[in-house]
Amino acid sequence: MLGDLDDEDRKRGMGIVVEYAGRSGQGVWIAPAKAKWNYGQFAKAGTTAAPDQTFEMTFAKDNAAEEGFNR
Repeated sequence: MLGDLDDEDRKRGMGIVVEYAGRSGQGVWIAPAKAKWNYGQFAKAGTTAAPDQTFEMTFAKDNAAEEGFNR
């Protein structure tokens, strides 16, 4: 099963079951291990320059499915 990490989002349709030939049964969600994401892992060692500017950002969950997709 592939889908959003949030259980409620998957219940609202943000997930899909991939079925392989010769296999059957109910889809099973297995939560991935916790990881700290860092784009720097794709850079060559010692090539990361200091940024010119940084921005403070706040991210919040907003379930579009609660009121429709075209809000």
